[in-house]
Amino acid sequence: ILFDENIYKMWFTTISSESKGYVFYATSADGINWVRSNNFPVLSPSSSNTWDDRIVSAGAVIKNDSVYKMYYSGYSYSTGVYQIGLATSPDGVNWFKNPYPILTGSSNWETNMGISDVIKINNTYYLYYHGHTSTANYEINIGLATSTDGNVWEKYSGNPILTKTQAWEGNGILFPSVIYENNLFTMVYGNALG
Repeated sequence: ILFDENIYKMWFTTISSESKGYVFYATSADGINWVRSNNFPVLSPSSSNTWDDRIVSAGAVIKNDSVYKMYYSGYSYSTGVYQIGLATSPDGVNWFKNPYPILTGSSNWETNMGISDVIKINNTYYLYYHGHTSTANYEINIGLATSTDGNVWEKYSGNPILTKTQAWEGNGILFPSVIYENNLFTMVYGNALG
């Protein structure tokens, strides 16, 4: 959700009856009552045999100057893997995807990646994501990547930056949301129940 041009703007994910994921758009004057812009998605899965041909899931939208950037999770039906992509828009409604993911997982704890938050501090972008292996007994952790332009990213060498340490965290931690205030990063995250 962004508060932009005196209204709240929200991009959210829905799953169709065919189990495909789409991103829709809604606005609100008060942050409570929301109106969809229309009944059509603003971001859809790509064509068959591409990296995001099954699901696109909104993660974070930021506005830099006059350009909206949506960082989203894309799922491939053929590979069974989630990766992170980028789409840009001049108005928040008409989106143009990069043809390839901007972040892909490795073969260890982050085979599958889900984007949750992106913040920009001075000239550095911070992208927070969660990742897990494809094995049945996976554990979800939180990682970080940084960028100077919001397009080309480098994973932090000390990843994961946060791992499960408490019993209530179940199979791990995910969906990090980060605020930077008074020179301090504060993260709120969820747990994955097993």
